Amino acid sequence: MPPEVVVGGPPARIAAFDFDGTITRGDTLRPWLSCLLGPRRLAWVAGRTAPAVGLAVARRDRDSVKALLLARALAGVEVTAALAAAHRLADGLVHAGLRPDVVARVAAHQAAGDRVVVVSASPRLVVAAAVARLGIDDVIGTELEEVDGIFTGRLVGVNCRGPAKVVALTGWLGAGSQEAGPHGEVWAYGDSAGDRELLVWAAQGRLVGREPLGPL
Repeated sequence: MPPEVVVGGPPARIAAFDFDGTITRGDTLRPWLSCLLGPRRLAWVAGRTAPAVGLAVARRDRDSVKALLLARALAGVEVTAALAAAHRLADGLVHAGLRPDVVARVAAHQAAGDRVVVVSASPRLVVAAAVARLGIDDVIGTELEEVDGIFTGRLVGVNCRGPAKVVALTGWLGAGSQEAGPHGEVWAYGDSAGDRELLVWAAQGRLVGREPLGPL
């Protein structure tokens, strides 16, 4: 649910974090797929997808690369199995796969009473399993289509990357949120070109790993 705006009260500060490479030390999509399918099955899927992926890469169309991989990997897979794999991956991330400086910044925002939300291109179910362990319940991510508890291999909407992150976050915030005003100050944290638009849009944008986080 989006944060409530209290008329006449202090503005709510929103802290929006990317996931892969920002909260975590690296990518989580392929490790999750490997956990779900097994390394050999994932290698077979990647091999079958390689020619089409190569064409998409040549066109610099990362969204198509991801859609092709997920279509091959997930069609016919049970959602319960995917969730179980997400929780196994999350257990490993909590022990050794998170960035301590960013985890500390998440905790600092929480201690300050800020609303923390993760905005990621990774599947939302994967991200949600991991960040719940940090006390984060609000997650925006790429949605996977399912029918009767089985993945179709298609996405619901678009890959939550680049400009889509701003669209998704402003939709989560609600009407009037193209400017931070009604919801207070928005801080954003990311590590890659896929976060650029979000970092520019936010009142305070921080490029993790390439500049000091600075004080809140």
